[in-house]
Amino acid sequence: MPYPIDMIHCKNAGDWRVTRMLLLFLVIIAANSSLAEDLLEQSVLTHPVQMSHKPRIDIPLIGQNTDGGRFYYVDASFGSPQQKLKLVVDTGSTDTWVYGPSLCKPNGQKTPPLQCYSEADSTSHQPVLEGHSFHAEYRSREKLEGHFVTDQLRIGPSTLQSLRFAVIDTGVLFEGGGVLGLSFNTGEFAEHGQYKYQYPDFLDTAYKDGIIGNNSFALYIRNRGRDMQGVLSIGEIDASRFGTHSVKFKIIKLTEVARLAIPLTKISIQSPLEREDKPWSWSVPTSPSTPHGFHA
Repeated sequence: MPYPIDMIHCKNAGDWRVTRMLLLFLVIIAANSSLAEDLLEQSVLTHPVQMSHKPRIDIPLIGQNTDGGRFYYVDASFGSPQQKLKLVVDTGSTDTWVYGPSLCKPNGQKTPPLQCYSEADSTSHQPVLEGHSFHAEYRSREKLEGHFVTDQLRIGPSTLQSLRFAVIDTGVLFEGGGVLGLSFNTGEFAEHGQYKYQYPDFLDTAYKDGIIGNNSFALYIRNRGRDMQGVLSIGEIDASRFGTHSVKFKIIKLTEVARLAIPLTKISIQSPLEREDKPWSWSVPTSPSTPHGFHA
């Protein structure tokens, strides 16, 4: 049977609103398990969704299986003239970053296949002050290092005229062009010598530029098991996809840095012969698009 994963996340709010959601979808995603067909628990729909009438951008999602797991990508273009890249949508990290030209071999034989952005080929880029560096380490121990630039980003039907993002000089995590981070900006910072400071991320910039009506996103994956497509909506909830009712989940503060995590209270395993329900107490991180998970 199909398993819809419908998420609504208000970035500056204190809860999640989830419609038609399987209770165990986060566990299935995190484990990338073949038991997806056997894990069932439909949530009760109780709270009406409050809809807004502010600008919204709908961006198609395309799923892809890789050696590192299943990822969901969006098409984006950086700079002028436009340089097209596929970005992994990551709800578990905040920074947007792309691979730099030093990681793309001149002969085009890349392992894994990479797409790279070159600020030297963009007339619209602006360098960030020298010494402002980017560092990231994933739970799988991959380390990325790079520098910051600002440039145009075209995504969906809209263009951000001046988005700050990182260009990776060393380190490769997975194939594609980089990451579009959507999480809390409390986990995001740039380094300048011994100082660290926050800067506007993708959602902050889109909101500030008036492209979206509020600083929020909604991630809809139509059918994780078979149909590897979906939609990323930023700025407003699409009622036609999420229905009229939802369940609220409090975001759990796991560390000093805000993480997107909700409580898991029950596991239900069903087979043609039997069904077993067990109570459970666990905090589940919500990073459905990047199984590696991110920490700054």
